[in-house]
Amino acid sequence: MKIIIIILLIPLALTAFSGCSPLEGSKKILGISTEALETYDVRFADTFNVPHGECFAKTETFIKTEMHARIFLKDRDKKHIVALDFREAFPTCLEMTEVGFFFYREDTDKTKIEVVSLNSTLSGFVADELRKYLQKSEK
Repeated sequence: MKIIIIILLIPLALTAFSGCSPLEGSKKILGISTEALETYDVRFADTFNVPHGECFAKTETFIKTEMHARIFLKDRDKKHIVALDFREAFPTCLEMTEVGFFFYREDTDKTKIEVVSLNSTLSGFVADELRKYLQKSEK
């Protein structure tokens, strides 16, 4: 019985003393943390004359229909989308390579989007394609 309790307490102790909040530590263990993308230095950013909510929705559509990728995480409140599996649009990437889309309201009708991936070639490609896609809707 003591062994079972110790085995259950080890992950809790590791999370508590890891220097992050227990929630963020749990997200890392489960593989659903956006911290690596949020803190990565290589970012491709553009501002579009599209309201925030519409920009978020159009980016979702772009990911699914133009890039044929899967949305892994989506949070309108925290203003981000994380997608995987861009192999159809970008064959040299791995299935599990994540691309993050971070949204910032610049004005009532302006939204800044930062595209981030640990594969900067992929994020540059996706950012260029997203720019072309969203510029069509600005006109």
